[in-house]
Amino acid sequence: MTTLQEFPEEILLEIFKLFQLPFDVEQTLLPSKTQRPLENLLSIALCSKKFFRVVRPILYRTIYLRNIAERHYFIRSLCEHPGLGHYVRHLQMNEVPVTCKNVHPSAKVQKSFRVLKRGLELPLGIKQTISRGLANGLVSAEIALVLLLVPNLQELGLQLPVDSVAISKIFGMATQGTSSTQNQPVSYSDEAAAATRLFSTGHFSKLRVVRLLSSFQNFGNVNVPMLPRVLQLPNLQALYYRDLQWMGDPLQNISKVYKLTHLNLNVTEMRIKDLTHLISQSPQLRALTLTFNVGKHGESSMSRKVLQDLGNLLRKDALPHLEDLHISGNFRGVAGQDYHIGSLRGLKNLKSLRVSPVDLVGKRVHKIKKDSVHPMVSHDGLPLMDLHAALPTSLEYISFKVIRLRSSHETQYALHQVVNLMTKESRSSLCHLRVDSEMDGHIGWNRTRGRTWSLEGAGIGFPKISSLLKRAVGQDWLVKVNSIVDA
Repeated sequence: MTTLQEFPEEILLEIFKLFQLPFDVEQTLLPSKTQRPLENLLSIALCSKKFFRVVRPILYRTIYLRNIAERHYFIRSLCEHPGLGHYVRHLQMNEVPVTCKNVHPSAKVQKSFRVLKRGLELPLGIKQTISRGLANGLVSAEIALVLLLVPNLQELGLQLPVDSVAISKIFGMATQGTSSTQNQPVSYSDEAAAATRLFSTGHFSKLRVVRLLSSFQNFGNVNVPMLPRVLQLPNLQALYYRDLQWMGDPLQNISKVYKLTHLNLNVTEMRIKDLTHLISQSPQLRALTLTFNVGKHGESSMSRKVLQDLGNLLRKDALPHLEDLHISGNFRGVAGQDYHIGSLRGLKNLKSLRVSPVDLVGKRVHKIKKDSVHPMVSHDGLPLMDLHAALPTSLEYISFKVIRLRSSHETQYALHQVVNLMTKESRSSLCHLRVDSEMDGHIGWNRTRGRTWSLEGAGIGFPKISSLLKRAVGQDWLVKVNSIVDA
């Protein structure tokens, strides 16, 4: 009878991979989610030398560094055994202190780095930057050292300190000379040989997903040329840039980012020309999420003109593969102007849309004529935009974001358009419609393979829903809606 110890290592590796840690670059997993997989892997590793040899790459494949102590221990481990860093594929570093310095610089980390410098070849510039930073207790130097030791990363989640100069240098060195070869993936030909030189031409060549988060929640200002360097990673597919200001990061000279398919920007301030240029240089985008927050004093930083520029760009077929579009935020109005996105009919592959009616149609939504039900017109007698004509028939999911569900003109318009879309036979692909409010919950309808719509759970009572619908679409249309809705 064959025992587990006699199995080939290749088969054991596939078995033990079932115990590896989960990883989600968009959120921090609680310790309870990672404790059990770690305990299982450590128990397996202690069974025999063979098991330890097989399990070790799995143990280092996914790394969560949630505090200073874990970061220091990880740095010391990799400085003593640099080859282990080549196993790391998923890395997330959180709980970075708001200040750019540690209270007490780690003497053990400095000692480990001195040993590392003597035994391995390092670029002179980064060597000096990290050495001085560690001596002064700079958090950015510690993070830069971690990034230097993990060249084969595939996914990176990183909470940035205020001073990120050393981190920016790592990305700058990794992307030197890659702009002309972005379509050609680079890989290590021999990982064992690469372990003797920490920085080679393949550093970060496998990095596909990057999430950058500010240490200052919502008010971060990483004033270094970080983004242009990150965007030049040869195989970057997804970028999440959250709670940061777009200051000091001009993108006017950035070349095409051919492989970027997912872009999620959550910023408090950003140059409109940088945004439009970045989108125009990312022709393969399939998912675009733009969230603009208020500044630290509560004011809106972004002008509503960004909506018009974005709409014009999308209508020029800049993103022919776009499938998911989400736009939200607080915008600064412009006197005498009603900037909005406008028609998106030309986005033939768009499947999911989440947007505010005001951002899509304009402020005229707030001026609906009281005695008008169908068609809906503004106070000046002009009809509001018919979203059936303005949105592509490829849509499967639509969510209209409103401030309040209770008797607002914006909600009235949104509900009217939802009902209008539900009754169109040409929209056979559409299966989910919602009107969302952070204050009052939501109203939603689902449709499966059949043609019957069903009302889903909502944050307000069903009598209120009936009242809102009657106000939005009128009694005659409500009878028509009830004939196709399974309440």
